[in-house]
Amino acid sequence: MLKKTIVPASNITSNTVFISNHLLALATVLKEVIYEKETSLRTIILVPSNHTKNFLTQHLTDSSEAFFGARFLSLAQGIEHFIKLSYPSSFSFPSFSSLSLHIESLLLNPTDDLYPLLSYLKNDKKKISSLSSELSHIFLYYGVYGGKALEAWEKKEGFQQTLWHKVKKIWDFPCHILQKPPEPKFPLHVIIFNIPHIPTLYKNFLDALSINWPITYFFKSPTPNYWGDLISDKAIARADLSFQSESISESERESFESLATDTNSLLANFGSLSKKMFLWLSEKESHEFFIPPKNETALAKIQKDIFSLSPTEKLVPDDSLQIHEASSRMREIEILVENLTKILKNGSLLPEEIVVFSKDLDLYFPFIQFIFEQDSCPLGYFISDLSALKTNPILKTVERFFSLVDSRFDVETIEDLLFSEPILKKQKFSSSELSLFHTLVEEMNIQWGFNHEMKKEVLEIEGVSERGSWKFAFEEMLQSLAYSSSMEISKFELLGNLIIFLETLFSDILSLKKTEASLSDWILILDTLLNKYFDESEEITFVLAEIHSFATLAKNIDSIFPFSSIHEVLKEIFAKKTFDRFYSQKPVIQFSNLSEVVNIDAKVIFILGLDEDSFPGKKVVRSLNELKGRIGSDHLPENAEKDRFYLLEALLLAKEKVILSYTGLSEKDGKPLEPSLCVQEICSNFNTNPIQKHPSLFFYPKQKKEPLSSPPQIDEPSLEIDIRHLIELMKHPVRFYCNRVLGIFLEKPIKQESREFFLSYLDRSLAKEAFFKQSKEDLFDIWERKNLLPTALFKECAKLELLEELEEIHRGFKNFDLNKDCFFSIYFDPACKQATFLDPSRFIHPSIQVTLENGKTFSLFGKLPSLSKKGIYLHKEFSISEFWKHIPHLAILNAIKSPANPFLLFGKDFVTKTSSIKLSSLVEYYLQAVEAPSPLLPDQIEKLLKKKLYSPTSFFDDPYLTFLAPDLSKNWDQWLNFIPNC
Repeated sequence: MLKKTIVPASNITSNTVFISNHLLALATVLKEVIYEKETSLRTIILVPSNHTKNFLTQHLTDSSEAFFGARFLSLAQGIEHFIKLSYPSSFSFPSFSSLSLHIESLLLNPTDDLYPLLSYLKNDKKKISSLSSELSHIFLYYGVYGGKALEAWEKKEGFQQTLWHKVKKIWDFPCHILQKPPEPKFPLHVIIFNIPHIPTLYKNFLDALSINWPITYFFKSPTPNYWGDLISDKAIARADLSFQSESISESERESFESLATDTNSLLANFGSLSKKMFLWLSEKESHEFFIPPKNETALAKIQKDIFSLSPTEKLVPDDSLQIHEASSRMREIEILVENLTKILKNGSLLPEEIVVFSKDLDLYFPFIQFIFEQDSCPLGYFISDLSALKTNPILKTVERFFSLVDSRFDVETIEDLLFSEPILKKQKFSSSELSLFHTLVEEMNIQWGFNHEMKKEVLEIEGVSERGSWKFAFEEMLQSLAYSSSMEISKFELLGNLIIFLETLFSDILSLKKTEASLSDWILILDTLLNKYFDESEEITFVLAEIHSFATLAKNIDSIFPFSSIHEVLKEIFAKKTFDRFYSQKPVIQFSNLSEVVNIDAKVIFILGLDEDSFPGKKVVRSLNELKGRIGSDHLPENAEKDRFYLLEALLLAKEKVILSYTGLSEKDGKPLEPSLCVQEICSNFNTNPIQKHPSLFFYPKQKKEPLSSPPQIDEPSLEIDIRHLIELMKHPVRFYCNRVLGIFLEKPIKQESREFFLSYLDRSLAKEAFFKQSKEDLFDIWERKNLLPTALFKECAKLELLEELEEIHRGFKNFDLNKDCFFSIYFDPACKQATFLDPSRFIHPSIQVTLENGKTFSLFGKLPSLSKKGIYLHKEFSISEFWKHIPHLAILNAIKSPANPFLLFGKDFVTKTSSIKLSSLVEYYLQAVEAPSPLLPDQIEKLLKKKLYSPTSFFDDPYLTFLAPDLSKNWDQWLNFIPNC
């Protein structure tokens, strides 16, 4: 470990640099510098993140010595603070949202010099808002990275220059302020700790400040050797193209490439972000404290080669550097927990010595929460810097509230808002009001839209019925209560309160949609609405503080803004990654965003999400940026450059292990994904491929078991199986596994607004089922009165289509000599002693006892619906997939003395089919399918009968196959052995 340094603070001049390859070594030197400095001198420490601040605070206070007087700031906060202390005037720096609103106000109230631009925009407020947002990004870039190129650009004519000069009248930008030399008001000691990149403008400002203030730099360098002249493979390729254009000979080009590549390629390709910082600091007085890596693992050898700037020799894979391929993000977290459990089991490491990183933890949070919060998982978690909308229920509800402006007030959206905890708490709704809400929606068949005018405006067609709107439902319900009602009188007041709340909510939202107001008025409007619908809380205080931060801007501009512009500002507030989530009932594992890896001291580092689509980050192209790449402008690091650097830091910082993982299947289309090119470059240093590919069917930890829907306990003498579960299994085994075993339900309910244009599949199915019990005329009359048919012209089309289907059913009935009155259901009841008809439509039968070869007995109970004495009528054409779905029906009818024949009657092509499958075979298949999800999807059975493997990637429009893709290549015989029995 680093020994006590002998560099007393009295000997440290301004611009002193301390360099080490160990973060803890730098922190140790920092501690000495702070404790030995003059006590009268205030200290400002600039850090790259809150994680660094926490790390340093803990290290500086871990002894009995007191630690006072140091203030931690980010680079941007520090520069702004130094500017205020170094120049006589007061300054106002814009935030992104403030600048965007200001630019938008200029475009909404244009002067003559902006009319050419406005003639292109044609007063389209959405285009103006979008352009304002883009220009805000670009102007903030100009203000820091414009450099000398900005001076020449400002002298030209163009709409950007016009807006830029108008914006400068209110806002200040660093590029203009820092043109004059600083004159600090009082002395400070400035410490800059391990910031990997500082813009050139800020470097020059810090150099100017160092004349008056002692400035000390702490920089983590991967090697004690000079590495400022390393060239990446990409730069070598560009140079080769340039040499070819200049007719440089091939031998000279090869000689150059040989020299350029005779170094460590990982540092050359991944370290460019901090290389400019290294070059700048190398010109200053430095003190070095390097500690060579000592271990002989694969990870340590990579660290040693970077330390010595040597090309990496081919390595033998070991567990110090692992790369895992998973089939989904869910599977990645399972692999993570599996590895964490193994690492912690031997007791040599503590949970706090392990850190898990990802470029975007928002994507992984639902899976982390699902797996880590199970009783069988031995670990808890702490996740920092999550998006508010992903994790905070109050802010989710606030965002949902304001998003109503863009909605159609459909039942699903209103229900989600009304049933949210913040609204329930503020309005003090009880279960009685919520029950009344469902009664109101169901009895009045509410679909969407507040009133007739709103529906007409949205659909933009004449003849729109007011039925199905909230206003119509309120009036009809109140009118029916005035004459007759089965509702208890005690509930009238509750219903009235509910209707008043909903009408007030709709009125406020519609008012928002139509309002155009000044920024100061919008601050008051939003403040009023938030206090009206939400209780005081930390989250609401956060939103209100952000909204009121625009008060200064409101004093300087008097433009009128539509809500769409204000909504964009609110979205920016909600998108801030400022929230933490934790589950601390067990030993806690720290999760952080990848940008924090540069400042973490850990023994084991995990990194998630390293697939080619996600890592490194994509380049952000701003086509309106007129300075980027120009001579004289500064370099703004791209996302890919930063991500590669953070991955390199993870490899260097971890003392014992680095474990990388990625998803091998795309969530978008299910196509195979390769690991990131960065991961592939790491793999190229091994003599064999180190990637471990994991099957998609292994789960860790096992889920808690539910009665009647989980794998049976074999030590019990008799177990029950619901027949409905057997039917669900055959229709969709993966959905069955998620629903009945994991308790996960992914499908969204069918939206009712589809009835405005056509009958949904559900509506058609209900209509055909009702046709078994009533005439076509009665059916249409009921649907008309209940407003279940589409609107205007769509209604007649729907009627004609439905009539054609009903005629087809009639022909099918006639072929098989069936009628509406011959259908019945069989109920298998454990309490029943003797099979008999209770009435023409209900046949009751004792539960079925099934004994397997191992002697275990299972009891089947439940219902087989819509049977006839001649068999099971299906209004479909014959197909293997439909036959497969109805195997439980045939197996059960074969196993009992039933009034229904074990035949499938296909009504569209008049085909009759049966099967001799034994119910015991079906139960054995069920037992396998609750242990692991079966891949025997009905649509693939025909291929499987021909012994053809299929890829599930063609079915990734199915949310269950997206969530849990079955891997048929595993346990092939186990699954396919069941098919011949059918």
